Order: sequence, then C-alpha cells, then structure tokens
Amino acid sequence: MSLDKSIDFLKSHSFDEEELSKISKCFGTYMLNKLKRDLARTKFSFAIDSSTIAGENICTLKVKYLEEINEKNQLLHTKIKNQVIGVKTLEEKSTGRTYFELVEEKLLDLDEEIKEQLI
Repeated sequence: MSLDKSIDFLKSHSFDEEELSKISKCFGTYMLNKLKRDLARTKFSFAIDSSTIAGENICTLKVKYLEEINEKNQLLHTKIKNQVIGVKTLEEKSTGRTYFELVEEKLLDLDEEIKEQLI
C-alpha cells in the first residue's frame, strides 16, 4: 500500500512501513473472516484468472455470491458480490494440478461449511 502513494498521508504523520504493514494485516484478517462467514452461509462459485505481467505469471482466485442487505430484520435488496480470495505468482509452465492446489490452499482448506456451499 505504501508503494502506490495512496496512503502517503500516514507516512507523513509518523507511521513507518512496519506500522502500515500491521494495519493492513489487521484489515486483511477482518475482511477474510467476513468473507469466510459469507461463504459459509450462501452458495457461491469461483473463477480463476491468470495473466503475465512484467514477466510474472499472476493468478487470481475470485468468488461470486449473493449478499442480502438487511435493515431492522427486513430484506432491502440482494446484490452480487465478487471478491478476490487469493493471488499467487505461478511458475511459467503451470499445470492443471497447480491450479487445483491453488483452489485447495486458498478456498477449500478454509472450512468444511464453505466447501459444502460451493456450486
């Protein structure tokens, strides 16, 4: 985050890169836990996309599911959520097995309840 200058104001107010890293890990943990709760409650699908960027084979695992927006125990609306659940650099000549291991590591190993919701 500090490399793209979008949080330069934090660095200019006495936060160093180590503190910024801790902050981003805290938010990352919160976001992953929320995503796990969402996936355990609703059916979802996933997609894998890989691209070569600057000589690196970058692979992204994304999930798609419906999220219900409620207020005062009343359903207001439902929206489609697309969330990245994992990004990984792969070898130049990756096989189907490599992609399967990525799905296991980033998605299927999270929780048995999550595995049951996959469609």
